[in-house]
Amino acid sequence: MEHFSLRFVGEGGSRSLVQGHHGITASRVAGIVRVQIAPDFTLAHTNINTRPLLDITLIGTQKTSVNNVWMSAELVNDGVSVSDPLEPGLVRDETTNRLRTLLPGTYDVPFSMPLADDLPPSFSSADVTVGYTLSGAWLVFAISSGWQVSDAVANVALFVSSKVSVS
Repeated sequence: MEHFSLRFVGEGGSRSLVQGHHGITASRVAGIVRVQIAPDFTLAHTNINTRPLLDITLIGTQKTSVNNVWMSAELVNDGVSVSDPLEPGLVRDETTNRLRTLLPGTYDVPFSMPLADDLPPSFSSADVTVGYTLSGAWLVFAISSGWQVSDAVANVALFVSSKVSVS
């Protein structure tokens, strides 16, 4: 493991990150970002100046082929920032109460983002593709030598099902 590793997990340990019935009831992308901090990070960074920030982004794209030329359109680009995601692992200096370091270990950070009712479902054919990706989880914070951005990025494809018509 490098300094950081990140992984998306569905609520309750499930594999699904899409909750609700899209287009019928309120739906959302929700789950946990599982962050692992390696001991070598703690040893190398003993003077953290700010709290970590965790960014999560949902991107939806439609790609269409016209005469074998693919054109792309963005359907959604929403994000959420989680402040203090690793609060339990932050260690403070006993005399100044300033942040000092981040303990190694595994941290589960919950997140939730609503899905707009008018988003089209995931779809793929020879000429049209609609797809969604949940990505991000960049940990950003200041250390004594400047800003630190983690090298860990998690990406996962999401399946958004279509509306069901009951007549």
